[in-house]
Amino acid sequence: MRTNCCRPRPVGRKSLVQLVVGIGVLTALVGITGAQTHTPPRSDDHLFKISPMTASNATTKRNALINFLWGSSGFPTTQPTSHQFICTSTSSCTTRSPVQNLNSLQSVEALIISQSQGSGNPQLTTVAYHFRPTVPNNRLVIMHQQHACYLDDGPGSGKTDQGTQRTIAALLAANYSVLAMTMPHFTPANELINIPQGDCTGDHNGMFNLTLPSGNPLKLFLEPVARAINYLAQNASPTYSNFNMVGLSGGGWTTVVYSALDPRIKISIPVAGSVPLFLRAEPYSHDMEQFLPAFYGAVSPPVTGLAGYLDLYTLGSFGTNRRQIQILNRHDDCCFGERQHITSVLNVGFDAAVRDYEARVKTAVGQLGSGSFRTIIDEVSPIHMVSDNAIFNVIIPALNGNAINTTIRAVWGGNLCVDIPYVGRPPQNNDSLQIYQCHGGSNQMFFPSSDGTIRTASGALCLDIPDVGRPPQSTDRLQVYACNANANQRFTLQNDGSIQSQWDPSLCIDIPNVGRPPQNNDPVQVYSCNGGINQQFSVNR
Repeated sequence: MRTNCCRPRPVGRKSLVQLVVGIGVLTALVGITGAQTHTPPRSDDHLFKISPMTASNATTKRNALINFLWGSSGFPTTQPTSHQFICTSTSSCTTRSPVQNLNSLQSVEALIISQSQGSGNPQLTTVAYHFRPTVPNNRLVIMHQQHACYLDDGPGSGKTDQGTQRTIAALLAANYSVLAMTMPHFTPANELINIPQGDCTGDHNGMFNLTLPSGNPLKLFLEPVARAINYLAQNASPTYSNFNMVGLSGGGWTTVVYSALDPRIKISIPVAGSVPLFLRAEPYSHDMEQFLPAFYGAVSPPVTGLAGYLDLYTLGSFGTNRRQIQILNRHDDCCFGERQHITSVLNVGFDAAVRDYEARVKTAVGQLGSGSFRTIIDEVSPIHMVSDNAIFNVIIPALNGNAINTTIRAVWGGNLCVDIPYVGRPPQNNDSLQIYQCHGGSNQMFFPSSDGTIRTASGALCLDIPDVGRPPQSTDRLQVYACNANANQRFTLQNDGSIQSQWDPSLCIDIPNVGRPPQNNDPVQVYSCNGGINQQFSVNR
C-alpha cells in the first residue's frame, strides 16, 4: 500500500514567498500530522557492503547488482521499441510539446519503451520525451519524474508546481537537451503517439508479484533509462558528450539506483529521493522498490541483501569526472526532510545524521580514488519539490562545473539565514552581516572555499572580521570585504555546527543572545566559542 508521502500534494500553486511564510504554520501542525507510532527501521544498512573499498570491489558489487536485476540477460543493450518526432520546430512545439511554456525548444522526440511483465501479462509501456534546445551544447540531462502521471506541472497545467516543468525549462534555456521520463505505471496519455489512455494505475508493489523470465521486477524501473540512453548514444545528431541525471522523489530514487549501475551517468542529482534505511523510522519505507529486502537487506527476518544506500551513493559517485549531489528539502512535507526524521526513535538529530552519512560516503569515494559526493540541505524549498534554489544554485552550477552556492542557516530560531542587508545596491566592502528569514536570494548565498574563506555568490567578497589594528575580540561584528585570504577571512567549519575563526580559534560566529530567540535584522558577530545553540549553523560543504 502506498504511503501518502509518495503522492504529489493536492495544493494550489503559490508564490515562493507565500509558501515560505506558510512554513511556520506547517511546522505547528507537525504534532498533528505526525501523530502516529514509529518503530525502528526495518533495515540496518549503516555499514558499507562494498568491502574493502577498492575500485575492483566496487566493480564486482556493481556487476552483482546487475546480475540480480537482469540475470543472464545482463545490462540492457537494446533500444526503445519505437520512436517518433512530435515536433521539429519552435512553432510546432508550442502546441504539440507534452510540456508547455518551454521558450528554448526546437524539437521533441518520443521514445516508446515496452517491457515484458511475464507470461500472460500485458506489456509495460514507458514513454521518454527527448527535448532538444534551439542551441544545444550536446550534453543531455535525464529529468525523472516522481509518482505522478504527468510531466507538465507548469503555468496553466492545473497541477501542483513541484518543479518538473521549471527544471526542464531551465535546462533547455542553459542549452542542455533533456530526456523527461516517468515511473512505471505513471505514463500519461498522448494521442499524438497513439497512447490515448495512458497508464496511471501507479501499482508499484504489485509489480513485485510478477514472475519474469529472468531477473527481478526491480529492473522494470531502471531498464527504460538504459534503453533510452542506448538509443541516444548511437542516434543523436550531433552526438552527446555525456549523460547526466536529475530526479525528484521516486525519480530521485531512480537516479540513485540507476547511476550506481551505469557509469555513463556523469553527474547525478537526486532531489528528495532517499536517505539510508537506518534513518527511516517505520512506517516510512515507501514503496517496495525503496526497501526490497533481497536488494537492500532487512532486520527481521535477517536478510543480508546486496547493497545499502551508502553503497549506492558510493557507486553513483565513483569514477572519472563523476559526481553525485543529493538534495534534501529541510521543510519537505512528504519525504526525507527534517519533519520525517524521528529523532526520538533514531537518537540523532536530522543535521547530524545527514552530515554523518555524507562524511562516510565522501570518505568511501575518496578511498576509491575518483569521483565526489555531497548532500545539500535545501533551506528554501517549502514543500516536496525541486525549488528554484535547487535549480539555479545547485543543479545548473553543478552541470556547468561552477561553485555551488548555499545558505548559512542558524540552528537557533528556526528559519533564519546569514544575510547581507539588501539596500538597493550590490553588496560592498564593510557591509555588516545580519540574520534574516531564509529566502534563497543572492544576498543569502555563500560558498565555503578550500582556502577557508566563505565567499559571496559573486565570489568577490568574503566573510570578514574587521581588522582594526588589534586581534579580534568578542562582539566584533562580521562583515563582507574584498577577498584577500588573510587570517581574518579564514574560518573552519566544525562538526558541531560552529564556524571557528582561524585568526583566533577561540572565537566563533555567533548570534547575540539578548534573552529572546533571534529575529530578523539581528547582527552576526564573533564571540568566545561556547558550544551554544546560538553558535550552531547548518552549512552545505
